[in-house]
Amino acid sequence: MINPYMVSVVGMAKLHKVVDTVSIHQSDSNELVLSVGGHDEERANAVVPLFSKKDAVLSPLLKSKLYSILMTFNVMGNADTCFENAYFALLANTCVYLLN
Repeated sequence: MINPYMVSVVGMAKLHKVVDTVSIHQSDSNELVLSVGGHDEERANAVVPLFSKKDAVLSPLLKSKLYSILMTFNVMGNADTCFENAYFALLANTCVYLLN
């Protein structure tokens, strides 16, 4: 995938709030399967970081190229490119999912 705006959010984890992106990308299917009890499971293939006003000290990091590369990799699985708006594309598509 080359365009981060073409990503489609098709579900959200309801019970797991902490997910490791490295584990997602190291799995064969680029999906992390999380047990939620019984025989039920949740699947995660990306992470949407959410920030509040308390995270204002992180502002220089969140505006850096390093964060843009990390979010490009999170959204598209490609560390060779850098889309500065990859986080906003993922956040916007998450909002579209929640509104539907």
